[in-house]
Amino acid sequence: MEASGAAAFMTALIDARVPLALVTSAPIALMRVRMEDAGVPIPPVVVSAGDVERGKPDPDPYLKAAELLGVPISSCLVLEDALSGYTSARRAGAQVLLVGDGVPEAGSHIPRIADFTGITFTIH
Repeated sequence: MEASGAAAFMTALIDARVPLALVTSAPIALMRVRMEDAGVPIPPVVVSAGDVERGKPDPDPYLKAAELLGVPISSCLVLEDALSGYTSARRAGAQVLLVGDGVPEAGSHIPRIADFTGITFTIH
């Protein structure tokens, strides 16, 4: 199920031309169905498990996404809802923000938001 506000947030990022990638362990066809059902636009760069030798929790998916975006991984903010994705992004060297409450084992020390409602951004 789509986190509240995700469609509007993704649309705003895409409209602002923010370098944006979707990194997923799901097969591409399933990802497309889920994103369309939730009304969330698919960003221009998508990296799935089939695009890398080792998937999450290894860092390869996020390193590949940063490479395709042409940005250093240390400049990336990853929004994740799964522990394997969190681990993958941190191992790659990205900053990570957990979304939702689906990863209780991650602990309270990890930055987290409930959903995307009211989230804004500033481009520098």
